[in-house]
Amino acid sequence: MSFFKKFSKKKEDPPLNPFLKAQGKSNGTGDAFMVDDYNRFGFCGTPAKWCIDHQQGLLAVVSTSKRIYIYGKLHTQLVIIPDCSDILHLLMCAGHLIIIDSQNTIFSYNLLRSKNFHTPSSTFYLRLRVICTSTDPSIEWVYLGMSDGTIVPWDVTRHRPGVYKIPNLYSDRMNEWKLMGYPYAPTSSRLSPVIGIQIHPKDLGLLLIAYPEGVVLFSIRSETVLKFYELEYAAGSTAATMSTKHSFRRPMVKGVHWSPCGEYFLSFYEDSSIAFWDTEKEIPVQVRNFVDSYIHTYTAMQKPAPRTDLEAIQSIIWCCREDPNSTFLLMLGGLPKESPVKGISMFSFPQTPGKQNVTTLAEHFANPSSQRFFPFIDIPSAIDMAVISTMSPYYNGAHNPRYLLMFSRSGTLSLIDLVTCEPVNLNMSLPPSLCFLAPDFRIVDFQAVRKNIWDKMEDSISLHPHYSSFSGGSPHPGYLKKLDVRNVLVTSSGLSLSLWDISRGFMNPKNCITIDFSEVMRKHLTPTAKIISVSLSSTNCEFSCADSFGRVIVCRIKDSLKPLPYQLATGIFRLDDSFAIDGIIYGQFCIDLKQGPITTNCMSDIGFVGIGYANGSLAVIDLRGPHILCNTSLSELGIERKFKSSSSAEYISSAEFVIMNLNNDGPASIHLIAVTNTGIALSFQIGMTASGYYSVTFLSYEKLGIYNVHDIIPLTESGQHAVATGAALQMVGVQSEKIYLLYIGETGVRLYSRFSKCLSTTDWSKHACYKASVIFSSVSKQMGSVACIMSNLNVYWFTLPNLSEERRARLPDDIDERMLRFGNISEDGDIVFPTIGGTELAFGCVLGMGRKMFASISCNLITKDPLTLPPRPTQSTWKWLMGGQTTYSDELNLLLGGEHRPVTKPIVGSQASGATQQTSQHNSSARTATPSGSMKEYENRRIPQQKSYFNQMSEQLTERGRMLGNVESTMDDLEEMSADWLSEIKKSVASTKKDLLISGLKSYLP
Repeated sequence: MSFFKKFSKKKEDPPLNPFLKAQGKSNGTGDAFMVDDYNRFGFCGTPAKWCIDHQQGLLAVVSTSKRIYIYGKLHTQLVIIPDCSDILHLLMCAGHLIIIDSQNTIFSYNLLRSKNFHTPSSTFYLRLRVICTSTDPSIEWVYLGMSDGTIVPWDVTRHRPGVYKIPNLYSDRMNEWKLMGYPYAPTSSRLSPVIGIQIHPKDLGLLLIAYPEGVVLFSIRSETVLKFYELEYAAGSTAATMSTKHSFRRPMVKGVHWSPCGEYFLSFYEDSSIAFWDTEKEIPVQVRNFVDSYIHTYTAMQKPAPRTDLEAIQSIIWCCREDPNSTFLLMLGGLPKESPVKGISMFSFPQTPGKQNVTTLAEHFANPSSQRFFPFIDIPSAIDMAVISTMSPYYNGAHNPRYLLMFSRSGTLSLIDLVTCEPVNLNMSLPPSLCFLAPDFRIVDFQAVRKNIWDKMEDSISLHPHYSSFSGGSPHPGYLKKLDVRNVLVTSSGLSLSLWDISRGFMNPKNCITIDFSEVMRKHLTPTAKIISVSLSSTNCEFSCADSFGRVIVCRIKDSLKPLPYQLATGIFRLDDSFAIDGIIYGQFCIDLKQGPITTNCMSDIGFVGIGYANGSLAVIDLRGPHILCNTSLSELGIERKFKSSSSAEYISSAEFVIMNLNNDGPASIHLIAVTNTGIALSFQIGMTASGYYSVTFLSYEKLGIYNVHDIIPLTESGQHAVATGAALQMVGVQSEKIYLLYIGETGVRLYSRFSKCLSTTDWSKHACYKASVIFSSVSKQMGSVACIMSNLNVYWFTLPNLSEERRARLPDDIDERMLRFGNISEDGDIVFPTIGGTELAFGCVLGMGRKMFASISCNLITKDPLTLPPRPTQSTWKWLMGGQTTYSDELNLLLGGEHRPVTKPIVGSQASGATQQTSQHNSSARTATPSGSMKEYENRRIPQQKSYFNQMSEQLTERGRMLGNVESTMDDLEEMSADWLSEIKKSVASTKKDLLISGLKSYLP
């Protein structure tokens, strides 16, 4: 009789949705039993859009599965599934997430909530299509560039368009071209769409608007166009003769970007040229491409340039360092098409010179101080990029960036350190779920280790600490299910191995052990090598990991007092890690027997490693030397001749070390039990020789009748696991207790009371078993139960020792049945299996009650007050004194929203309450440090003290007059002081002349 509780519920429930409430299932046979669904790790689908909130330190990514992932520091994560069509635009502004789909609908999600994130705060339908968007951390508005060339400001906190609207600024200009008969005038009456909007980095009232025909500098304050910037190549110039994409020597604009100082900007075009503009002039300062500069001008002495086809520029980011005057460009694309290596170009510029010398300014952009290139060799080719700022949230989020985040066409992410110009491991700086999008990411294994072993291994975390690129959000503390066991998820990226402690239900990067073997195996490195399997010792701080080229790396705790011998056996070489210090995990030596790919990697708890190869070879390594005890093959043992298999090759599919007597009637010894893919069990005895070394002897074999055995579990009569451990070595040479051998394969289960005596069997033909484990509880009256994960996403329980089916349970429906081999189930019933898409893991427990803990986890994303911002860069005081005007956020609210800008509903409700309630709310807001505590308090603080436009102008004119008066009085004082100083000088000179004259006359007197 099993310890599982039976239920009387027999009807079938609706399908299980991992993002809804827990629901149970029954398959019609046996009683209903539900699985606990704890969490999801990874990223479902591939990234499609992303945006970064530099103020809050958050990253939002849209997947092809129509899910929106919002990441913060450590394992902070929120998943939103909007009920909309394809998402075209994604923004975060003023504590809200703005989504615009293909049906021109705006969805606004309030991130200040602590729950109900899946319900949008507002929904608004637009009549036209949105082409581009733009916002700034210091405002509550999002500019929407429409397909008809107009710009609509969207009020984020009021969930409505503003009263201000910018018309199509190029319609009148194109009509003038038609009247004047210009050849480049459009022949049809089409409306040019807005393809780019950029807010001035130092003035919120200036917008740089890009149309296909040119760029416009627009002032919101005066509602006028200040300048038109249109690029036209000179006849005979390099650009005019090199490309045929443009008509009438006027290329089409593809994008714009402000310089950090706000005095210049760049625009790039369809022919891969870049134009640098001075905002005060309508002619470009410099036009260049990746190959040459001054491509827009023509001189009589100019030599014809060779024709070069350039690929299109996909993105350009104008960044600045800690000093905003020191800038650099990052360009994706624009390289020659015949270039063998693609990548990202980086142009660094020195301090920007003044505008007085136009030639010097043109040379400044023509000749960067340095130029770097990030080739797409170790990383896939990117189609989009973004920088992660480390300073202020301004300058378009490009203030002193450290990392460059790139997105490839295949859906993978790559990270480059802009300081060292080297690729960075994703789990070193990005949220854990994004590590699943690494180009060579692989889910290796899921195992359980003892807490004391994991505590010793945690000392290695300091060798590769995690640097969080995003600082937003408050991570959930999680839950601790077990006290003495740690669930370890093993992942790899190339030759970099990561061990995650997921016992609390989260992948916390602070509890991740990362070991990189790329440097220590550089002379043996194959470019495409990657780790494919890992075997952890359950009682020792050691493990073995196998790569895709048949090499096994043995990792241990560093101990200088126990070094490896100077002379090692053939096929074993030491790994010299100069960064390894005593007490941390490191790769000690590597085993390379040149046998090909590895099919079995078994690390024992008593100092042996068993390795099976795809060519049928089997090797046993003694870690005490290390020594090679056995290096044989199935053909040498005569297995292939005795049992002819229909498969093309026969190899070892599973192995386990056990201390037992094969007949359970004599003294115990160390045995290696190995099983081939055709179901042949082999027994090898490991014994001590007279010389003091271990040796391996082949004893016998047994035909099991099942195929692709993936688990060998030795059990005692009480159901306890009987694998070989250090404590069990005391039983060697002594009468052993009865040991059962449980073989679990894809086609059935076998239980043997002796090596050659089968006790019970179970077979299935419709479905295959990919993973299994013996789940034991003290409540069970027998040996426990075997939980088998079947290909139909069901969990089958079979009682021991008779292997009769006990009950079934249904796994979550989003688990991919084709990738069940890459998951695992632990002895405590915890499961980790990939979901549909292959880049996400489902973490749960088969011994559950249908709980869904991740669906009820609350998450605080907004931990910084949106009103507490660093001062936004503004223009210099001298320009302000000379009459320059700067538009601030309060003025922008007045200009775009009008004097009667409505208040939000929570504010209306709070105004209707009494004075006592208002006083208590004011006191509570003073005590609250973060805006996430109360939505009403935050909305109350968002109300600006609105003043009329003319009052603000009069205040500014008064302030400017006062400061000018102070300057005038200072100049008057300086003039008076100069006059006094000049008078004193004149008196001194006169007295000196008088003294010289008198002294000269005295020399002639007698």
